[in-house]
Amino acid sequence: MLNNISHFLKLLLVLSISFCVSGCSNLKEKELVKLSSNFETIIIDTNVVSLKVSEISKSITYVPLETKETNLIGKIDKIQYFEGVIFILDKRISKSIFLFDKEGKFLYQKKAGTGDMKRITSIADFAIDNNNKIIYIYADDEKTVLAYSIKDGTFIKNFKINSYFSRLQIINSNAFLFLRDGLDQYKDDYGEARICLIDSTGELINRWIDNPINPFLSGGEIICNENSSGNAILISRMFKDTIYSFPVSKMTIEARYKVDIGRSMVTSDFFQTKDPEFFKKQFEDSSTSYISGHLFDTKKIFSFFIKRGNSICLFWQNKLSKQQYMIKNFINDYDYSVLPLMSYMNDSIFLSVIPPSMLHQQYSLNSGLQNFTNKYSMLIKLTKSLTPDSNPIICFVELK
Repeated sequence: MLNNISHFLKLLLVLSISFCVSGCSNLKEKELVKLSSNFETIIIDTNVVSLKVSEISKSITYVPLETKETNLIGKIDKIQYFEGVIFILDKRISKSIFLFDKEGKFLYQKKAGTGDMKRITSIADFAIDNNNKIIYIYADDEKTVLAYSIKDGTFIKNFKINSYFSRLQIINSNAFLFLRDGLDQYKDDYGEARICLIDSTGELINRWIDNPINPFLSGGEIICNENSSGNAILISRMFKDTIYSFPVSKMTIEARYKVDIGRSMVTSDFFQTKDPEFFKKQFEDSSTSYISGHLFDTKKIFSFFIKRGNSICLFWQNKLSKQQYMIKNFINDYDYSVLPLMSYMNDSIFLSVIPPSMLHQQYSLNSGLQNFTNKYSMLIKLTKSLTPDSNPIICFVELK
């Protein structure tokens, strides 16, 4: 579960004190990021619940990922699902992108330093072109984007950009959104911009938001949803209370949401401090709250993680009814097996990643119960089929 704050803070963190932020329409002129015509403030109901997963879903399916000596996954940094294919990025350990089918059978991988990626040393992100069935892989150290056919991994093309970014989003076959944060100065061909729209020749189309979180310290991350609803990419920055939108039809950045968590965030001193220890203490303090981790946006559901106290909770809102939950954890009332909070969601499903070691731990904790064999039959089945070193299980939860 997402309850280890020190570990989770190494991932993506977002929130802020202000919400209209300066951006740039080109390298010479600056403009304010405008409000969306449907801008709204989200007031978070801070009553935390343990939610029965049956309240929001129809069923659960478990898919163990095939394990071979050559396709061992170290840590899942990103997971997506498209037309029966599971895409997994492991940036640091295997430095690979893995593809599995919906039954968990291994298809192939693209690994830095091997094959047609021999000159690549790192993979920062990937994006899927749904229309053309292409996967774009962004190699940050080489400032290169490589395109491959999803079907068989055949190399199609690549192009260079002129600076470092951390995230990649595809708008269309000739327009890509690159995102970055953290440094106080970049000093490159794109200026100080945190969000850049770049074409497939590496040329800048437009750019926005050029101010660092802190002008004296290198800190902060930028996150975005995976555009699963197909309408807009949502973007948020570390410690910002604004969630921005990039509507594909408008090709610009707008302020879409302001998030009101209803309790202390960081102080104004945080944004000007030169003391790294003060900077660190602010976001680790149990009295502070902020958005943290993934954003999810579908036709029906809007959801994101919030650090609150010493826990990471999941804000979940039904867009139609406006019903919302602050979910501390899921209660798997289907079969009582462990079910972590999700890592990916589209209009019909969400995916949770279950490490085999987590299953074995749950097995050990509950095996002494009198009704263990009957109540935990799925846990027993899954645990006996895997070793602690097997690749993870992907849990498909079908939404209502």
